Amino acid sequence: MAAPILLCDTAGMTNERWLECRAHGPKGNIPYTVGGSDVAAIFGVSPWVTPLELWRIKKGLMKTPPKLNPDTLEMGHMLEPIAAHWYAKKTGNTVINDTNMYQHADFPFALADFDRRFIRASDGEKGILECKSCSWRVAREWDDGHYPYNYELQLRFYLAVADVNHGAFAAVWGNNPDNDFAMPTLERDKVLEDMIFGRLSAMMHLRFLIRIQGSFCRFPVLPRASLKRFASLICLTVEQEM
Repeated sequence: MAAPILLCDTAGMTNERWLECRAHGPKGNIPYTVGGSDVAAIFGVSPWVTPLELWRIKKGLMKTPPKLNPDTLEMGHMLEPIAAHWYAKKTGNTVINDTNMYQHADFPFALADFDRRFIRASDGEKGILECKSCSWRVAREWDDGHYPYNYELQLRFYLAVADVNHGAFAAVWGNNPDNDFAMPTLERDKVLEDMIFGRLSAMMHLRFLIRIQGSFCRFPVLPRASLKRFASLICLTVEQEM
């Protein structure tokens, strides 16, 4: 692995320009790109878009559907600095705001910009902090050091792009940071990373045919398990062209 390629600084960008950079890079010379929020869709565990819809969007066969919850998304962005603040205060780690957009050193389609970076107080090791907010109704997904599957995929993708070994979440769902806040950690796993990027590369480079088995629009709630187990349960399969 190698350090990522710095593509551009997104500070002060309009949302329209950010979307252009995110879709094809700042120079417009990347045919297809994948970001952290796309990974869960490719693995069939996104609550917002199906694998087939994402594939069609990436290939220009359909437009990105309008967000059903723009106010909720806006609120999530507004809560990011609050989540980062409490993570820094509770852990003692140094939190850094990084506004750059990066490209994976080996997979040019993989682009990322991070909520925050952090430096661990205990040993100076660097990591990626993903800030999340949610309703109290789903706060149980963060119990006992757990985190939702789709966010796990997203953060593992970011660790790979950044080429760092440590990740953490800062998840907030209320106004009491002692009870309404979670900070689970995640360590880089090269086996899972290879699986993730193998699937991403398959879809992006059109070396495979897409075959949808059964219904892929809604998924049951799965018990907590490793990615190695639930990878075999997803409905999207890829088959090498003959």
